[in-house]
Amino acid sequence: MAFASDAPVRQAVDSGASTHMVNDDRDLEDVEMLEEPLEISTAKSGETLRSFKKGTVRLQSVVGNKINDVELYDVFFIPGLDENLLS
Repeated sequence: MAFASDAPVRQAVDSGASTHMVNDDRDLEDVEMLEEPLEISTAKSGETLRSFKKGTVRLQSVVGNKINDVELYDVFFIPGLDENLLS
């Protein structure tokens, strides 16, 4: 998968993730600041990351020879996240 306006970006699909997350806030559109930070527990023991904003991410997914436009809503920006996660 790739972000619609950029070169391909690594995306991890994680069925254990409870929400979509990105590690670069430039990927977000229609950004909303959160009233209270969202705390995300990671697989690393005892590590918690915080999100202070969320937005919409527009992606393109290639299936066979077809390019599909995809919009993901309520995607959280998580500074320090190793890679983008799609739930």
